[in-house]
Amino acid sequence: MIRILLADDQDLLCEILQTSLESQPDLQIVGRACNGEMALEKVDILRPDIALIDINMPVMNGLVATEKITRDFPETKVIILSGSEGEYFRQDAINAGAKSYIPKTVKANDIINQIRSVYQQDRIISPEELPTEMIQEISQVRQEVKDYVQRVEQKLDKVEQTEATIKTYFDKLAHENGNLSTQNSNFKSTVEPIVTDIKQLSKESKQHKVEINRIQTLIEGQLSYVHNLNKQAKKNQQYLLTTCALAALALILSLVSLIF
Repeated sequence: MIRILLADDQDLLCEILQTSLESQPDLQIVGRACNGEMALEKVDILRPDIALIDINMPVMNGLVATEKITRDFPETKVIILSGSEGEYFRQDAINAGAKSYIPKTVKANDIINQIRSVYQQDRIISPEELPTEMIQEISQVRQEVKDYVQRVEQKLDKVEQTEATIKTYFDKLAHENGNLSTQNSNFKSTVEPIVTDIKQLSKESKQHKVEINRIQTLIEGQLSYVHNLNKQAKKNQQYLLTTCALAALALILSLVSLIF
């Protein structure tokens, strides 16, 4: 197993490269660094077989880091990655102690083969030794990487816009919920006394209904009594008229008997 340290300040490139390298059963990424100083510390701790180092990094550039790694940790072989091409950069890499110098524009498979070659043979391979068809595809690969990065940036912009829209929506929703809560509180404070009054009135109405029913019963009893009195009065009136008629008839008969 070839143990590899990746050192590059471009996280996206590191992610892509790590995915490609770890797809190989004989390659293992043991660590990553974003600058030369961190790469030096990682080499000291992890002691990788290969350190794949970017030439341009903050804090400490790749060439200085390569010199220190080659001097202090000779068992770790350094391969320089660079976005620049040319004999001048390759010679600087070799002078710093790198075992190979590879442009970032090459394919992942060629980087994999280079790692295996450096690990097994310990020899310097210059860009001129790379396959001819690889050199011809450099421009195309560079453009593909550029297009990919542009698409990622566009997606990130959309994500940020969506995030801002969602934040605005939730802020508005929180404000509306606050207003609604206040309205509900006001409504509750207004309605609760009304409900209490209605309950009291309902209770009193039930009591009044009982009292009204009692009075109504009494009234009906009185009416029935008056009706009976009327009937009795009519009977008494008839009796009185009959008595008066009989008395008058008796008087007439008495007068008649006196005359005759």
